[in-house]
Amino acid sequence: MDKNYLNSLSKEEEMKLLLAAKAGDSSAATALLSQYEPLAKSAAGQASYSENYDELLGDALFALYGAIMAYDEGKGVPFAAWARAKVYGDLRTIANRINREMKRREEPHRCLHGRWSRRNLRRIYRAYTRLAERLHIA
Repeated sequence: MDKNYLNSLSKEEEMKLLLAAKAGDSSAATALLSQYEPLAKSAAGQASYSENYDELLGDALFALYGAIMAYDEGKGVPFAAWARAKVYGDLRTIANRINREMKRREEPHRCLHGRWSRRNLRRIYRAYTRLAERLHIA
């Protein structure tokens, strides 16, 4: 990692804070969030799915909190690397979701394409032809 987010914490202190935060200690979670706030600010500054920096920072901090709660120390991955991957990955997922929604609003005719819609259209067509056969319309 190019930035050292653990300037004031040793590995043991960080692990104690992580375990306490996972156990429900809000002050430990707040301490970790404030320690890794530069990571969240960096991720929010690089994200491009919204012009509102405060909204991006909130999403990044929420992703960081999720990284704290989901961290598994048994896998041997340092928390800083896990947190960075989780925050950037979650922001990328949010951006992709927003882009998909914008495309659906701009081009609603494209919503009928794809495997799911073709399968449903085939079901609707089969149901209609069966009904037409029963009623002797076709």
